Amino acid sequence: MMRILLATDGSEHGEAAVDEIAHWNYPADSEVRVISVVETLMPLSAESLATSAGYHGELEKIERERARRATKKAAARLRKSLEGGSVKITTKILFGSPKRVILEEAEAFGADLIVVGSHGHGALERFLLGSVSQAVALHAKCSVEIVRSPKSGAKRKILLAIDGSEESEAAVDGIAHWNYPADSEVRIISVVAPYFPTTPTHWEGMDMTIYDQIEKNARKVARASVKKAAAKLRAGKKCRKLNVTTKVLSGSPKDVILEEAEAFGADLIVVGSHGHGMLERFLLGSVSQAVALHAKCSVEIVRSPATQTSESK
Repeated sequence: MMRILLATDGSEHGEAAVDEIAHWNYPADSEVRVISVVETLMPLSAESLATSAGYHGELEKIERERARRATKKAAARLRKSLEGGSVKITTKILFGSPKRVILEEAEAFGADLIVVGSHGHGALERFLLGSVSQAVALHAKCSVEIVRSPKSGAKRKILLAIDGSEESEAAVDGIAHWNYPADSEVRIISVVAPYFPTTPTHWEGMDMTIYDQIEKNARKVARASVKKAAAKLRAGKKCRKLNVTTKVLSGSPKDVILEEAEAFGADLIVVGSHGHGMLERFLLGSVSQAVALHAKCSVEIVRSPATQTSESK
């Protein structure tokens, strides 16, 4: 079974998140909890409290109705798409800071995945990427998908960025367990960042071939990683319709992933939350956060079960 927490506010990007998960094939006895968060607005001063209590009350009333409509519409959409399946759909309207409330509800619900739109509407656009969705991606103890408006067409184009770490393995496993429309494509990449001494003094009197050897070894590991991932996907019963390709690239992982996603025409980038490699360049807060912030398509940041367990301790 799988537990998915879907945060929506009824905006275009919130509805894109609903459409995203409406097309998935879920394991038996899975549950999707649809939530919308109403943030109570507090006047900035005692004077404004005296003069605008009615205004803030009306605004909160509007936000409550917006949340009610958003969750109702999303639940109806999911039930229609998943009719005849074993997925349980529940809804909740919550109150407080969206950043905090989504994370707390995900933990209380035992979510395996949080799905949130990249932008939204509401007071001061609190669902704006760089605020709510980025905070959720950074601090969640489970995997997070940030959804942007989907591209037209049924087939998917997924860019999977890996480095052979445990989180990368979890990302590969996640893709292997979903059914995709015919002619969908997965491009598996691994990025080798050139290694150089950290300070000019390190260059003095040193055999520079050692750095060439480090990079050569990194490329060897990268080739083995993408080959192993591709073999796993091609062997999966649910992935037989997928066109799987691989690439080993060089440069700054943040830049290369984004550039390759655009060149490939990806509608989803999948990256691990942490990774290993030279100076841990796949560390959350670096590569995955930069990709989530700047990508033009949806992004899923995957945490392995082991990572979720260790981060909860």
